[in-house]
Amino acid sequence: MAPALAQGRGERAEPTPRIDVAVTYATTGADGSSGQMRIAFHLASGTFRVEPAIAAGGPPPLYILARRGQDRAVMVMETRRAFLELDAGANMLRDIEVSLAPGRATRLGTVRVANLPCTNWRLPEPALGQACISPRGVLLRRETAEGVVMEASFVDLREQDGELFRIPPGFRAISIDDMVETPR
Repeated sequence: MAPALAQGRGERAEPTPRIDVAVTYATTGADGSSGQMRIAFHLASGTFRVEPAIAAGGPPPLYILARRGQDRAVMVMETRRAFLELDAGANMLRDIEVSLAPGRATRLGTVRVANLPCTNWRLPEPALGQACISPRGVLLRRETAEGVVMEASFVDLREQDGELFRIPPGFRAISIDDMVETPR
């Protein structure tokens, strides 16, 4: 993915991590609800692992694997020992990459999030809002026009285990029809 240029400044935003990283985010929904989620990145495979809700004391019941620069993703369901391929539009991280294409984002300034520096960018599509990206390409804060906020509360810069970024052995592919139970 090509880096973005801030309008009129020649500065670059790197929308994808250039290191292994796992970020825990505090989230706030447009309705005021709050929670946590985790996004990890494995540099060697170019794969993100998105855990929509962190389960207390164990792995999440599902997570999403998405490769950098692709519009497709895979939802892995631990309890079903299965995975579901998701079509274009399922990869929310791709929206940020596309929005930071050359000349599209506007630099708003530099702040600190989770004790790390990041540059805040206004994304070109109003609904996408703003994204704060660290010098190493890590998304530390995102706020949409609808008021949805995710902000890093903990950043783990250690090497990530590559096995966490693969579909586990023995998991079967399912379709969306398999997800819906038929009434008897």
